[in-house]
Amino acid sequence: MMKTIKLSKTNCYIISIDKGYLLVDTGYAEDKIKFFKELSNHQIELNEIRFLFLTHHHDDHAGLLNDLIGQNPDIRIILNEYSVELLKNGVNTRAYGGAWCSKRMKKAAEFYRLINKNWTLSFPPFINRDTDIILPNQDVNLKQIIGINLSAIYSPGHSIDSISLLDENMNLYCGDAAADYLRILGTRYAPPFITDLSQFYSTWQKFVDLGVKQIYPSHGNKINIEKIKMNINKLTNDGMGKFIWD
Repeated sequence: MMKTIKLSKTNCYIISIDKGYLLVDTGYAEDKIKFFKELSNHQIELNEIRFLFLTHHHDDHAGLLNDLIGQNPDIRIILNEYSVELLKNGVNTRAYGGAWCSKRMKKAAEFYRLINKNWTLSFPPFINRDTDIILPNQDVNLKQIIGINLSAIYSPGHSIDSISLLDENMNLYCGDAAADYLRILGTRYAPPFITDLSQFYSTWQKFVDLGVKQIYPSHGNKINIEKIKMNINKLTNDGMGKFIWD
């Protein structure tokens, strides 16, 4: 069973596992009230969440980590090894470069930043604990940890620390490794920001090769893998917009 928690801009997913639930991502820090309301609407208690699968360190995915762990310290976070240091900094890293996926997206993002002064790409810093599960930069079967057949798929490109969650039915919960929103701005099923375009499309090809059927992104509606196949390599470095954040 899977349930979707729709927050201000982020989809989080709740997956039934043995003796509880696994949560994929948390949303922005300011989504706290909506998050708990959505959880209640699904008749799920926070103490029933056993694992939190963090797809990457960005503000719209890791913003509520401290709140959730503060209220339920028994939650074990599953995260990529790069995420450990990036979460401590409390800001979406600019250390690995990157650009807006299109020039239209760049203009839209810069306008949105002008009208929304709260958009800072920052979040409450988080320090992982000994009970958390740190994954290497490779695919890992999580069955022995979680109790059901789920795999963590290393999915870099949007960010250096991106990981996705694959279930036995070949449904993929991808974070920002794909997206279905703002396509009018030329996203071609990519997220607004991409760190490494070549790496990003290598990740898409990996999804295809693994036999993924449906993709559940953090932003927008679910995506059939055929849409991914049709759009691999459609974006180009020349068509991207320079990322400037002073």
